[in-house]
Amino acid sequence: MRAPNGFSSLFGWLVPSAPGAGTGLLIFFSCLGGILAGLIGYSVYPIRHAEKILPDHDQLVPAEAA
Repeated sequence: MRAPNGFSSLFGWLVPSAPGAGTGLLIFFSCLGGILAGLIGYSVYPIRHAEKILPDHDQLVPAEAA
């Protein structure tokens, strides 16, 4: 990150070019990916309505019917 023409020119506004800046940038992108995964998961209908679609338990079959 401290190289003059490296990532510091691209992400200098986000993370300062100090020791540990690469780790800070990695944490930022990891959090951004987590937020993106959550938003995509929420936009998928079966995931959003899983409580309505999936039953809470299996229906028990009476012993005389088996």
